[in-house]
Amino acid sequence: MRNALAIILPLLAPTILYLMIKYWGGTRPVVAAKDAPWIWLAGGGVLLAAAVLGLWTAFSGAAPDAQYVPARYQDGVLVPEHYVPNDPATK
Repeated sequence: MRNALAIILPLLAPTILYLMIKYWGGTRPVVAAKDAPWIWLAGGGVLLAAAVLGLWTAFSGAAPDAQYVPARYQDGVLVPEHYVPNDPATK
């Protein structure tokens, strides 16, 4: 769900913002949608979604040198997958 919102919300945000501004300015929503600059709104949405995905990639996840440990059963309990930071002293 979080992944879907990170893509869909930035794509729709420029259009929603445009329609809200037009509505508050006194234009009926049907007329505002009909006369909307769809190419600019779509382009703005794509750029915003690309920025969100780029920032998400840059600032989330594990360190580049971390070691991935897959999920496993240990003493009858499922231990979820996780990343273990590498110790620079062992290199």
